[in-house]
Amino acid sequence: MTQLHLVVFTVCLFQTFINGQQYKECGGKPADIMFALDSSASIPFKDFQKEINFTQNLIKIFDIGSDKTRVGLVTFSTTVVPVLRVGEFETKAEILEKTNGIQFQGGNTNTAEALSYIRQKGFKATDSKDRPKIAIILTDGQSNNVVRTITEAAKAKTDGITVFVIGIGSQVDEQELEAIATKPLSHYMLKIGNFDALDSIKDELAIKACEVVPVTPAPPTEPMMNDDDVLYGEGTCSPAKPMSIAYAVDTSSIGAENAYFVMVLINRIASRLRMDKQQISLSVLTSSCGLQSQDGGLIDHVHDQKSLQNSLDTMTSASFQSILRDMRQKIQSDKGIKVGFIFLSRPLSKEEFHKSELESRRAKFKKIHIFVVGIGSRLDESQAVGLTVEKNHYMHTDSYDTLYELEGPILYRICKLN
Repeated sequence: MTQLHLVVFTVCLFQTFINGQQYKECGGKPADIMFALDSSASIPFKDFQKEINFTQNLIKIFDIGSDKTRVGLVTFSTTVVPVLRVGEFETKAEILEKTNGIQFQGGNTNTAEALSYIRQKGFKATDSKDRPKIAIILTDGQSNNVVRTITEAAKAKTDGITVFVIGIGSQVDEQELEAIATKPLSHYMLKIGNFDALDSIKDELAIKACEVVPVTPAPPTEPMMNDDDVLYGEGTCSPAKPMSIAYAVDTSSIGAENAYFVMVLINRIASRLRMDKQQISLSVLTSSCGLQSQDGGLIDHVHDQKSLQNSLDTMTSASFQSILRDMRQKIQSDKGIKVGFIFLSRPLSKEEFHKSELESRRAKFKKIHIFVVGIGSRLDESQAVGLTVEKNHYMHTDSYDTLYELEGPILYRICKLN
């Protein structure tokens, strides 16, 4: 394990030796730090306790005091629970005692609310422009509202808060982490394989936090979001290379009303893709040979948003693996980037999943990027993730009428492919 040697001088500096290299860092330099610990249901209690232990060990490194480092802490799941206000206690002993009694919540991963709380209430005690404002976010998964999370992270950074994010485990959405963290990502975004690895980054994170300098909040007239954040909001994009996008919709099992929500989402995404010069083609396949328009034709390689709008009409039905096969065959010979989206809201039988998984593997062999959109609580998420062919290509929403929340995340992923 990495060794940290702390020596405090009269000038309030300390030296850290890591891998034989010497650093001279912050010691008594003033800073305000807010921790946000993920307390959602996906985290076992023993791993939540590891978050607490990691935070306490990190606090022990800092030189705590009213004119030095002040810390605050919240936990978040469906809601945010304030544990410690910034500057509430001035000694490590008091802080550590307070954090010993943190309660586990369970619930959803509402990272957006944690960021909002930190920005609006977490640094109320900060009364000097000379004190850096630092947020350290720990999470093991994708937030329940990615669009709002990205927006809140952008607001926090605009307000002069430096954001570190620690992604733990294999279920984190790396693109979401990238949007949350302050740039450069190599400095402010840390990924580890499991909660046991938290201690291995403690010294590194302490050094990086000590290096943070105060950030002047952006003037209100300046744009709040960077280019990535705009894609999550109302922005548009035009992929650099030709792209074929196919959507597979299991209309036979979801019904016409739910299929309507899917088609609205597809149409909304298409309206934000600049489908010019035949750069982008769209296909929509349902639980039969395709989606019929009013004149009986299929939605097959549509090259403009208006044509898609005119064609989104009648639904049909058949087996799930067959629409995956049709989707793969529809675009596997196309040039440029090939993208497939699967909408899934029910558990698949063992045989059906096996056949669908084989289709997904064939798609991967044909260099098709497969994304799976999970809807509701009935589906088997392990099956949904198993149908993806690339990491972090699974997204989820609570119901069909909240599908619109995935518009930005889906557009973001499409536009980042190369």
